[in-house]
Amino acid sequence: MSRPFTRFAGRLSLAVLLGAGAGSAAAAPFGTLEFIEPTGVVLPTDNIPIWLRFTLDSERPPVIGSSSDASLLHPLYLPDRLEARDALGVVIENFNRQDPGVVFQPTEVFANVFFTCATSFTAGCTDGPPYDFDFDFGPSSFTIRRDFDLQALAPSDLLLGTFSPTGGSAPFGQYFFYGAGLFLDVRGFATITRTALDDDGNPIPLFQRYEGGELVLDELGQPIPLFERDANGNPLPLFQQDEFGDLVRDENGEPIPLFQRRDPGELVLDGAGQPIALFQRGLNGEMVFDEFNQPIPLFETITTTHDTVLGTTDLGQTPCASGPFDPSCVGNFSRVVVPLPAAAWLFVSALSGGVLLSRRRRTGVVTSA
Repeated sequence: MSRPFTRFAGRLSLAVLLGAGAGSAAAAPFGTLEFIEPTGVVLPTDNIPIWLRFTLDSERPPVIGSSSDASLLHPLYLPDRLEARDALGVVIENFNRQDPGVVFQPTEVFANVFFTCATSFTAGCTDGPPYDFDFDFGPSSFTIRRDFDLQALAPSDLLLGTFSPTGGSAPFGQYFFYGAGLFLDVRGFATITRTALDDDGNPIPLFQRYEGGELVLDELGQPIPLFERDANGNPLPLFQQDEFGDLVRDENGEPIPLFQRRDPGELVLDGAGQPIALFQRGLNGEMVFDEFNQPIPLFETITTTHDTVLGTTDLGQTPCASGPFDPSCVGNFSRVVVPLPAAAWLFVSALSGGVLLSRRRRTGVVTSA
């Protein structure tokens, strides 16, 4: 599939997104989308509006979009496949919202529509002859729409756009259009926490570390004093001093020595001088074991934050949006162009399907198969 293109500069990023395969296009739709008037007869100079009806499936939560509060969108409709982009709009990472360690927060939600280029109405997807196609942006449109409320089993009618005769008049004949769809464009930010790997690709284990300030003990469990050395290299013990520089003494009048203490983050070593690993533990502090009855270690993690994350969720498609792109496909959209209204049906039986383009477009986005 070639890269989608768009006539609307504001949709360019989404067009590229869809071309890269992001979004949830492969997932089952959440409702039914159909042409309100799938067939009809028109004159050569008539414009042809394309009206759609979307019905959200029963027992689905409402699909709510708000220009002021993206959190109103139910989590069910958040996209699974996401793309992170840099400040120039270049894709820097693809990931799945359901992956462990991924936290996605939506900040913008749009409803949008797509238009398949599999049609004999046009010659180049949206451009004729015989017809030119234009998306609708009026009050009945769902093209880049921010505020909406779709309820289960409550039909919503929307105007996809209009076919207009190229040059003001179209040739007589029958024309077919195979598909459109309704989807959500969701944008936000995400944090991804993953296991840190070493140069060989192995996970880096976590080890016990001192918080800092703990006494360093000898093999008998006694604190080790701090010393300085005289000019001859002999150890001289160091003692605690108060704020005036006087020695601090114990109850027997003896000066209290200073002891060695751990630095923050210093590794805890076992009797063999090896760092002691940290392991997974249950809710009650018990060790967690794998299938070989070995304790499961904890590993270092790296957290990445992406400020610009995009994804799409398909809500519904017309029956022929994914093919077959043939007049035999039940649920397509067609019009018969006749010279006079009274002669309309004289042309129908003589018409046969022509060579159809097999390209696909998303709205504001257009795709090619």
